[in-house]
Amino acid sequence: MRWHATTATPASSLRSMPKPLFPPRVAALVQQQLALLRDSVAALLPKGRETADTARIAEGFVALCVGYVQQLAVRGDLDSAPFVAALVAIVDR
Repeated sequence: MRWHATTATPASSLRSMPKPLFPPRVAALVQQQLALLRDSVAALLPKGRETADTARIAEGFVALCVGYVQQLAVRGDLDSAPFVAALVAIVDR
């Protein structure tokens, strides 16, 4: 939640939040697709890594991938080395 230099309280800020960017049906579809992607990533973790952190690792991996794709779409010339290093750090944690 962003706070502005006003006297707004959290309750009044919630009432003035903008409408969602997507219709509920589209948002639900995207949530389902992201859940499937996270589950697929979790299943690919090396054997013996199935821990309580599996879901967090998959969440981070998917977030990085989505962010990379968005940046690639805008910039078109991203260096993949930092991206790969971040992904390896997550998986090898």
